[in-house]
Amino acid sequence: MGMVIAVAAGLMIGFVLGEVASALGLAVLAGLLVKFRELSRLVGSQQEQIAFLSKKLVSTEADAVAAPAADAELPVNPNAAQPSPAPDVFSEAATPELASSIDPHVKGPAAAETTWVEPEFAAITSRPVTAAVPPAVPSTGDKLLALWASSGLGKLIARTNMITRVGIVILFLGVSFLVKYASESISVRIELRFLGIAAAALVVFLLGWRLRHKRRDYALLLQGAAVGTWYLVTFASMKVYPIVSPSVGFLLLVGLSVFAALMSIKQDAKSLAVFGILGGFLAPILASTGSGSHVMLFSYYAILNAGILAIVWFKAWRALTLMGFIFTFIICVAWGVMRYQADLFASTEPFLLLFMLFYVAVVLIFGLRKRWPPHRFIDGPILFGTPTIGFALQALLVEQFEYGMAWSALGFGLFYLGITALWWKMLTERALLLRESLTAIGVVMLTLAVPYAFDHDVTALVWTFQGAAAIWLSARQQRNWGGLLALVVQVGAGVSWLLSTPAAGEHLFFNAGYASSCAIAIVALWSAWILRAQPDSYWVRLLHLPVLSWGLLWWFAGGVWQMGAHLTHQQVLPAVLCFVSLSFIALQWLRMRYHWQALAPVLLALLPLAVGLLLTHRYFGSHPFSSFGYIAWPLTFITLYWLYNRPNFFSGMIGKAEEPWHLVSYLTMTIVAALEVEWQVQQHTDVDSWHLIGVGLVPLTAIVLALKTRLWPARLDPLYRRSAVAILFAMLLVSTLIGCFIQPVVDPLPYWPLLNPLDLWQVGILVCAGLWWRSICHALPPAVSPISGVRVLLGLGFIYLNTLLLRTVHAFTGVTFNIAHMLEMDLVQTCLSIFWTLLGVGLLVAANRLLKRDLWMVGMALIAVVVVKLLLVDLSNSGTVERIVSFIVVGLLLLGVGYLVPLPEKPGDVENSQHKVIGE
Repeated sequence: MGMVIAVAAGLMIGFVLGEVASALGLAVLAGLLVKFRELSRLVGSQQEQIAFLSKKLVSTEADAVAAPAADAELPVNPNAAQPSPAPDVFSEAATPELASSIDPHVKGPAAAETTWVEPEFAAITSRPVTAAVPPAVPSTGDKLLALWASSGLGKLIARTNMITRVGIVILFLGVSFLVKYASESISVRIELRFLGIAAAALVVFLLGWRLRHKRRDYALLLQGAAVGTWYLVTFASMKVYPIVSPSVGFLLLVGLSVFAALMSIKQDAKSLAVFGILGGFLAPILASTGSGSHVMLFSYYAILNAGILAIVWFKAWRALTLMGFIFTFIICVAWGVMRYQADLFASTEPFLLLFMLFYVAVVLIFGLRKRWPPHRFIDGPILFGTPTIGFALQALLVEQFEYGMAWSALGFGLFYLGITALWWKMLTERALLLRESLTAIGVVMLTLAVPYAFDHDVTALVWTFQGAAAIWLSARQQRNWGGLLALVVQVGAGVSWLLSTPAAGEHLFFNAGYASSCAIAIVALWSAWILRAQPDSYWVRLLHLPVLSWGLLWWFAGGVWQMGAHLTHQQVLPAVLCFVSLSFIALQWLRMRYHWQALAPVLLALLPLAVGLLLTHRYFGSHPFSSFGYIAWPLTFITLYWLYNRPNFFSGMIGKAEEPWHLVSYLTMTIVAALEVEWQVQQHTDVDSWHLIGVGLVPLTAIVLALKTRLWPARLDPLYRRSAVAILFAMLLVSTLIGCFIQPVVDPLPYWPLLNPLDLWQVGILVCAGLWWRSICHALPPAVSPISGVRVLLGLGFIYLNTLLLRTVHAFTGVTFNIAHMLEMDLVQTCLSIFWTLLGVGLLVAANRLLKRDLWMVGMALIAVVVVKLLLVDLSNSGTVERIVSFIVVGLLLLGVGYLVPLPEKPGDVENSQHKVIGE
């Protein structure tokens, strides 16, 4: 059957191209390809069976030959029972395993009834036996021969009448070409020619009818060939040669369709129906001259499809309906592309609708027949192919009308929904999936009607609400396709809105463009809320987050779009912060009110958004509180504080990772306040010292709040009292280091070393940092050494004392405070040498009294640096008074140190010396 359909398809394509040679070549090629695939599959199966049986036969022969030799040496009893006759090669009972391997339908016990023994074997069994004789084993060749006889390929050649089928196709082609040749070469009247062909077909049909009981397959092939020939003769006598009137011709065609349908039903012969309908479809193609009427052609195909519908009413022959569907719409598409013109609409549109009705009826018949099994309820290619191809052809027919596609899509949608409503109960009981499919097709058609009838903005609104309705319905009915369709429709609504290039309107938020975008967002969020009520469904869990994300994207994007279009450049950032903060408050309320846990990860986005806007605040304004930022930033941090301190806000979301969010939010608030204070100080003075002090007051205040207040849950005390304070002190120490290199100006106050705001600020920061580090040393983690913080503070203190010395020189000598320039002065070098020596001596004295050898080593290292500095730097200009003073003072100090401050003894040495004194 596949070969016949392939040959027919090749013929049709070739004749559409207009070449007989092309038609024959395509037909033969298609048929050979199909048959080659069938033979390849059969040969592969046959080889597998032969290999399996060969292994089995080898093992059987080995077992038979390996019979115990001792049995042959036993004494033979004359009265013993005679051995059973040897089994025949083809006796199924003899080798039940072989029989079951060759034919899976033959079982061992059943085969015993068909055992047959050759006479020769019976004669042998009547002879006296003097010794045990092993049973005869059939040869491998004989068994393989039996296997070949029962194989799939052998059955194909023996039973499928392959040669007959090929012969019918070739004969059918010959009759088709005979019609053309007879009209050109032979002078016999055309009526007699057609009558002769019809009579020959009648003989073929009668022969097939006579053989229907003896050779059923062969007989049905002959009947199908005869019916196809009658189709060809009838159509040619009506259209090619106007022998009969159109009315008579159509009556004959109707009669043939009915006749073929009745014969196929009566004989339960699908092949007869297929050959009859196939001949009917090929008849106008093979006999066409290219000058016929499309009305006659489509009327003819309508009659053929009516015959198919009549057959389907009685028989569930899917191959028949699929063949009719393919041929009908391929010919319709080919004619529409090559021949259709606008003035043919009135005579073409009814046929398109009629063909669609035919195959919608076929789908309904399959779905409503109670006697057919459930797997036949839906014929997918016909169910979905009919509206798809039909709508495409409809677009070709109505392209000259302004709203043709809109009305067409509306009509198609109402038609399918009407069918669903009409057979609602029956489809619910028999074929629920068919009902849903028809409903989906109707909804899709109505959806397509909207963009053809309205602008993009209206389309966006309609699709938005349509998608929401589909989500609601799908969630109630637990239908996957509805949810996917709704998601596609809502995405289409957003795309349509973007294509409409909406205007921002005259008023912020109160305009049609924002109303549309807001509607898309709200409907999507509502859809997500509907889906979250179905947590047990896999597809709901799959769609919930995409729909929720889609709604939130439109909500925030629409708001930012409006603010960017209506507000000034400086107002955008605070407006966005206010909009986002209020939105997150609403989302948190929804999460608590409806236990909507999917919103929890969304709420974490507020802090990253605030940090990102803070990094770009210079682009939108000069300082954080510009415009109405004094409202936006406090509102943002209040929202963060309210969110992060809600009970169980982080539960089930990120586990114990709440501490980084608290810490980053606290530091972000500190930085915002510091930037605002810096800007405010800059408005009143240009002195860098005041800028540094003003900015430093903010982290200092944050440190006091962290250490002295309880504005957060008790479990977060270590976070704020240690981690947050450590970072804030690091910020202050960095500012202290920066302050060492700025101009020592504190206008309007005079600068006095240590008695000025800048020095007092730096000393205070170092002292406070030291006291705080001392207070937490007992609670440090093992990986952090307490001495590390002391080293950092001592290093910063040393840098500060050196810059303090430079500032003092600057204050009393009037030298410009430029560190690089001042280091070239002899006075500065002398002061540094004396200061470092005094500092080293102080460390040595403290180490001696505290018995700290490490501290003594540090002091000595500093003095060693001073000695190296004297030799490398000061010695190069020893003629100046400053350098002379430097050498003398350092030398005297070193003499005093060597006598008064020796190296402290080790703890063990001290104990030994004490014992020695006591003993003496």
